[in-house]
Amino acid sequence: MSGLDLFNNRAFPPFAFGRQTDETDAVLADYVAVGKLIVGWAKDPQSAPRTMAEFREAVGRYMTIDPKYTRFRIEQADSDTGQGLEFVLRLPPAGQVAESETRVAQAGAEQTYPLPNLYADLAGNDVPLDAFYGRVADYTMRSCR
Repeated sequence: MSGLDLFNNRAFPPFAFGRQTDETDAVLADYVAVGKLIVGWAKDPQSAPRTMAEFREAVGRYMTIDPKYTRFRIEQADSDTGQGLEFVLRLPPAGQVAESETRVAQAGAEQTYPLPNLYADLAGNDVPLDAFYGRVADYTMRSCR
């Protein structure tokens, strides 16, 4: 049994990253390109999309977002307020966590939890900045929906 079987027939939309399906929520074909967009938005929040339609348009060449996602919001921690740094903790949807936890627990030791191919794809990458952009896309897009 493969790790992919863990996430069939889910109530929450699964993500397909790169060459395999895992438990996040979009088809992300180009981690580096999406990472570059995210870094640009982080450095200039005014350039970031404001609506789901704008977000879909901005990332449309690199990823497909399940139609179940109809609302869009960006949260960005402060860099420094003079009162210390802000830590933003985003909790995942309760249903998504419960569904995944149940599936993983029921699968038991005979089935491995799927890891995204990003890690293998970026291992030994000759372009460290591309690895940085890919990792930014991974943790930003995979972070608690």
